Amino acid sequence: MKTWDRFIAAINRNEIDHVPVALIGTNRFYASINEVELDDLFFDPQKMVDVQIQSLKKLKEITFIPGLWPDFGVGILSAFGCKVVWQKHMMPQINDHILGDVDSFPNLKIPNPHTDGMMVWYLKTLSKFMERKDELEDCSHFVWSFGPGELATYFCGASNFLMHLNDHPLEIQALLEKITDAIIVWLNAQLEINKQADAMLITDDIAGMMSKKFYETFLLPVHQKIRNAFPDFVYVLHNDTKSDHLLASLPAAGINVFNLGKTTDLVKARDTLSAQVSLMGNIDPLDLMMNGKPEEVYQEAVNRLKIFHKKDGFILSVGGGLNDGTKVENIQALLQAVKNKKNGKNSETE
Repeated sequence: MKTWDRFIAAINRNEIDHVPVALIGTNRFYASINEVELDDLFFDPQKMVDVQIQSLKKLKEITFIPGLWPDFGVGILSAFGCKVVWQKHMMPQINDHILGDVDSFPNLKIPNPHTDGMMVWYLKTLSKFMERKDELEDCSHFVWSFGPGELATYFCGASNFLMHLNDHPLEIQALLEKITDAIIVWLNAQLEINKQADAMLITDDIAGMMSKKFYETFLLPVHQKIRNAFPDFVYVLHNDTKSDHLLASLPAAGINVFNLGKTTDLVKARDTLSAQVSLMGNIDPLDLMMNGKPEEVYQEAVNRLKIFHKKDGFILSVGGGLNDGTKVENIQALLQAVKNKKNGKNSETE
């Protein structure tokens, strides 16, 4: 069974040969397993393409999300006017906030991805990926964006954003609506290049720091707006902050998959969501995937697999993106766990 077919079958609760393993791939991870400088990937698009293709070929049994993609992190936020700082061996950083008090919110402009900031570089690099997508199976299904809450946090600062929810609700709602319009423009710009995309990854970690009431008031409507803009897409929402209190609200967002973090209760998530939303998680990405031994990763994977029934649509993953230093042998341990479950041999480590 092909990796993407398995992933989709799990979401649709159809028959699968074994539980899918899906991981959010990052340039940090790809650079580390190929022993190349992270900086080289940013400034040499062809090298970024080469390294990602090499990585996906090494781990061809994994569903990588969002597949081949120009991972510049927050670098693309230069299109909104953010100052992006590049430091050696690091992902780009944002070192200031473009929105101060609420009076500045109307100044935010929706960027043109074809002319503004690093969105232009992203799209140019994406076109390089698309020229070589046929070298791999099922590597170009996704478009990607930061979520509305995460972008608002970058623009305002986390503390300010969270305080504004209470103090200036109407202004925050208007800001989130404008940001969501920008996200939809951004996703459509990617679709102009990756015409076969049929899935989207939205990362919105700030949601877990909001109360259920605030999530339903402020973020749920804009998560729904994204769904309505792409009604037929597979919708993967990533939030690796503790989100137990939000679980019951998530089906209304129209998502198909929730990539949850290590601190969210997996049993509670199963009981709340598995009839409607596939859960993707939630092995510790740092202590285990980077620093743990394969047998420890294997056992943690087995423990999670035991929680789910065949028709729950579970997707084994980590609680976040792959970091530099993640061990390939630990990824192989995840695969071994799902294969052994299929064969009825997952009661103990090998």
